[in-house]
Amino acid sequence: MTCYSRPDAPFVGAARAKPGFNSMLLRVATLQQIFGLMAETAYERGNRKRTPRMAELKEQIRRVHKDAARDVRSRNSSKYI
Repeated sequence: MTCYSRPDAPFVGAARAKPGFNSMLLRVATLQQIFGLMAETAYERGNRKRTPRMAELKEQIRRVHKDAARDVRSRNSSKYI
């Protein structure tokens, strides 16, 4: 298996990682972010009040989804050398 080297690797281990590895890390980080927001949303729901915070959190989850999808698409479209 060939390993690729990238000058813009976000951390030391990524320099030897395969190209798909970074997008996988992105997905994992995004999932953690989304689950964190969902937990906050559930907590807000538990308060039995329709708070403006609920709408704000749901909007934030939508935004994260959209940004992540766009980021993964752009990463996949660029070719690694």
